[in-house]
Amino acid sequence: MPKGRIKIEPITNSAARNQTFRKRKKGLLKKTNELSTLCGVKVCAFINSCDNTETEFWPSREGAEAGHSAFMGVLPEERCKKTYDQERHLEERIQKGQEKAMKLQAENREIELREVIFDLLKGKTLMPHQYGDPSFMRELNLFIGGYANKVSLWTQFLKCP
Repeated sequence: MPKGRIKIEPITNSAARNQTFRKRKKGLLKKTNELSTLCGVKVCAFINSCDNTETEFWPSREGAEAGHSAFMGVLPEERCKKTYDQERHLEERIQKGQEKAMKLQAENREIELREVIFDLLKGKTLMPHQYGDPSFMRELNLFIGGYANKVSLWTQFLKCP
């Protein structure tokens, strides 16, 4: 297996595709057996091959059918709670990405405001796009107020005996 992310796309060469299918099917059945044995959970597998031969079942056809009927016997609400499909996976990845982007935007904004404060302390002036933006000035005011509160708390803390 290659290290890192691999591009998931259909294999065009039929011989390579069949060989990959056989290897991965063997690995899947091994993992299914290990999961069942080690964790003591009920597991069944249905495998349809790419050349449309007979469907394979694990542990047996009867066992797989019993597992499927037990799964389908559960109420749809309960069944959906434990089902994890690609759409749900992608939604979670998108949500995590959006949360990370929002966090980075907030960090970048804080760094920008901190730089503006230190530039002002050095005697530099605000850029026209900064002092012309009322929301930026409000944020800067709140940020400076937060710093002033921190400084006053530290001075009170240091003065206490």
